[in-house]
Amino acid sequence: MQRRFGKSVTDDSEIFNQLTGTIIRQVGDLRNIVDEFSSFARMPKPVFREEDMADIVGHAIFLFEVAHGDIRFSLENSAKGPIHLNCDRRQIGQAVTNMLKNAVEAIGERIEKSGAEHAGVIAVSLTQNASELVLRIADNGTGLPEQRERILNPMSPPAKPDRG
Repeated sequence: MQRRFGKSVTDDSEIFNQLTGTIIRQVGDLRNIVDEFSSFARMPKPVFREEDMADIVGHAIFLFEVAHGDIRFSLENSAKGPIHLNCDRRQIGQAVTNMLKNAVEAIGERIEKSGAEHAGVIAVSLTQNASELVLRIADNGTGLPEQRERILNPMSPPAKPDRG
């Protein structure tokens, strides 16, 4: 898309470049995951490097902003710049993506349950001090089920949400 249409896009060329760049990165990540999964049916071995957590989170949010225009996303970075972290970018990115997906689904459940449209809001914050990095994702969805201790156990069957 970039090679074929990049030069002809005059309106919103920055957004076009950002979208196509994101697609290229995501396809590469998916290809690596599929290759690893098909070879050994296990998670790929992590590759640790110094990464910018603010950049990882920003890219994940951008994907969801594009896909869910009806939800307002915000990112607050207390560091006001890069947050360096020694991690596997792909695995951390997948974890952030999963949490954002859960937040989007919770908002969808609330809209479905109530029958009325309401504005979805997902607020993400990154806070760093000398000894820790905290990522918070808050949404105005249905909330956690009463059996919340089960949500972290990957072998448990999904609990039917009771999110009154």
